[in-house]
Amino acid sequence: MDTIQTAQTFTCGKDVLSIDISPVNSLLICGFTDRFIRLYDTRLQEGYVLRSTYSSHSQWVSSVMWSRNSEYLFVSGSYDSLVKLWDTRSLKAPLYDIQGHEDRVLCVDWSIDQLILSEGTDNSSK
Repeated sequence: MDTIQTAQTFTCGKDVLSIDISPVNSLLICGFTDRFIRLYDTRLQEGYVLRSTYSSHSQWVSSVMWSRNSEYLFVSGSYDSLVKLWDTRSLKAPLYDIQGHEDRVLCVDWSIDQLILSEGTDNSSK
């Protein structure tokens, strides 16, 4: 049986619901139960560094996903029924609030051709 070794471990002190590493620049985004999204730089040999914190959701951030084509864009889904599109170069607010779900968003995905998919507890895919 093949085994995989842990490359790096870190403790963030909060409850993480979702995590994704950028395919472009190895930055890590995490969605938390405290309603925040945190961006970590994992490229340092000494460990990780918290680079940014994003806040706009009013409930748990259940899912985060990097764009497959852009080093700056990511999407988040939350129990507040919203999907949000973010640019890491702007900490003030998301680029877009994408509405359409009537209940909690559980997961988001971003295809290679830039289509964003979300699934929620309202039994719908958007």
